[in-house]
Amino acid sequence: MDFFEFMDEYAPELTTASSTISFVLFAGPWLLPRGLAFYRSIRSAGQGPNSNVRPPPPRVQRCLSLLFGFALVCLVLTLPYFSTPNIFKATGSRLGLPTKLLTSRLHALREGKLAPSEQLFLEKLEQEPQKWEAPKDHALLYAAYGPDVVLQCPFCSIEQPKSYLYYALPAILGWHILHIFLLGAITSTFISGKEGARWRTHATIAGVALAVIEFYKTYTYSWEANALRRQLEDVDWFYWNMRMYRQLAFAAIDGVLGWFMWLTSTNRWLVEPASITEQLNEATQTLADSFAQINIVSSLRNAIVRDNELRAKQDEYWLANAQETRNIESEREVIDARNIAISRMDINRLKTTYDNILEHWFASL
Repeated sequence: MDFFEFMDEYAPELTTASSTISFVLFAGPWLLPRGLAFYRSIRSAGQGPNSNVRPPPPRVQRCLSLLFGFALVCLVLTLPYFSTPNIFKATGSRLGLPTKLLTSRLHALREGKLAPSEQLFLEKLEQEPQKWEAPKDHALLYAAYGPDVVLQCPFCSIEQPKSYLYYALPAILGWHILHIFLLGAITSTFISGKEGARWRTHATIAGVALAVIEFYKTYTYSWEANALRRQLEDVDWFYWNMRMYRQLAFAAIDGVLGWFMWLTSTNRWLVEPASITEQLNEATQTLADSFAQINIVSSLRNAIVRDNELRAKQDEYWLANAQETRNIESEREVIDARNIAISRMDINRLKTTYDNILEHWFASL
């Protein structure tokens, strides 16, 4: 293999590797410090007074389960088993293969049992004039927009190829509208509470941006891009590639949203202090619980005092407790430990500290 043959064969791979290295060298110094700062902020999130790490609330747990399920479904849909069949790849045929030869290969592969959609597509190819060493327009549209668009469009014609694009766009946007609706539902206050609602705008922007990107890529894609590609491995299967990228992007957005919701709901990142209303409600609830406990203790105390037998048992218990405490304090080990602790105390420092506290308390009097 000479130099020119080597470059012809490996030029695309070398170009991709060179682009990747250039991107890493350009963006690495900018991304690395921010990634480390983000990691440190998560690690130190539990050190603030209002940022105690906690388990995610039940609402957020349900939303995380839903997001995980959606992401898993999207990843499963990228598998070839769930993809739309591609008769050219299934038969190993190039786009410019004569229709009769493609038909014979497909019959051999399916053992003569063709699906109605495959039979209809072969009929469309048969009706179109054969081009010299070039793919037919239906084959090019098949690679660009998929078999469903080519076979089911009621108003499309080969004389107006843009009509296939107009028929394909609503179906593409339908997936994105469904995804945006799911993101909006999961980040609503009714379903996920305030922990999910804080990400509602970001999730909506991400979903809309993804829809705009695919709309732009599809609208600007040239359906004749494969006209000069003779080999099967050189064909750009735009419909199948975009379908895979769409599902991967859905899974990535759902995964990142779930991760962010988990970080913020557990007070590991972007901790927000409680509002005045929440603090007042929490203090009121604490006082109400304390008041209820005091009432219970008071009722129990009154019942004990009014009953002679219970009052006698109470007095007996406290006398025994006082005697046990005196016995413990009179042990030699306890006395020695207490003396050692007192000898290690800085009396002057304690006196200064308590004086400062008293001065602060009585400064306003």
